[in-house]
Amino acid sequence: MAGFNEGMRSWHGLTKRKEQPEDPETIAGKLAESFLKRLVDSNLRYKNGYAFLGKRIPSYLYGRRYEVDLIVLTPKQVHVLEVKNWSGTLQAREDQWIQTRRNGDEIKHPHLIAHNQEKKEALISYLHSQGVPVNPSCITQKIIFMNNRMRILSPEIRKDPHIIEARELGRYLDSQWGNSSAEKIVHSIMEVLLERERSNQAEEAFLKSVQGKYFQQTLFLLHSLETWDILRLHGGKTLVGDGLQLITKKTSVDLKKLPSRTQYPVIWSQPTALLYLLCLLGKTSVGSVNFTNRKIAITPHDKIKFHLVREPKPTFIPAGEVDLFVRG
Repeated sequence: MAGFNEGMRSWHGLTKRKEQPEDPETIAGKLAESFLKRLVDSNLRYKNGYAFLGKRIPSYLYGRRYEVDLIVLTPKQVHVLEVKNWSGTLQAREDQWIQTRRNGDEIKHPHLIAHNQEKKEALISYLHSQGVPVNPSCITQKIIFMNNRMRILSPEIRKDPHIIEARELGRYLDSQWGNSSAEKIVHSIMEVLLERERSNQAEEAFLKSVQGKYFQQTLFLLHSLETWDILRLHGGKTLVGDGLQLITKKTSVDLKKLPSRTQYPVIWSQPTALLYLLCLLGKTSVGSVNFTNRKIAITPHDKIKFHLVREPKPTFIPAGEVDLFVRG
């Protein structure tokens, strides 16, 4: 009877899988990110500079982990970049930035420059902890607005040297010969940064601190930084954070030990008449995950332990809700 009950439980879990589509707000926020992450590798070289996408930096100072949209390393500076694809208008109001869409809806954002400053400080602290004595003045941070349909109303935002608007990128975009639109955009961003370095006479001290041994060490450390793990749920919704463990009744898998930059589709059986009969007879495993050296049979009620970004504690996601795990 126990086998029958478990089999029926697995069958009902399989047939009751609900689609969870991504919400429109999240889709809009990921447009800029999708432009960048279409690049083949996790870093891109251009004119002696290197770009690193979606890296996360551990911060003991703030007790959290930060994701940086784009880090650019040049022979003179390191740039910590927040990339936004916002449209509408933008203005400062007290300690917030208020985006107003064309339909009149207002969206409240944190003060991006202050928030990105924390990421910059986290990177400085991380490099120092790894033995790279960079001068903090040689680490810069910028906010990049990629969308030509964004109009900045507040002069204190528009004229801030930390801001790069789409029109500034546009001066370089048409002259780029990258293989993809994403690559052209990254090249244009790097051109703007290199031009600002020349016009601002970036400190030559950085040349001495990272040129040669320290430059290569910085390059290695930035390349080695991980990105977030991703769970793609049935229907397209994505969860971002740290994948910790797959837990079944028979075994468990330490997800942090999986190789970086790997994908693991969760394969679910089709709910056929034959499968229903097998579940009646006590079959419980109606899905599977192919890991590097073994195949794990799973049920919809098994769990994935996952630590979502900005959440204080891990949560447990039913395996039946998941279609794909991506190791960052």
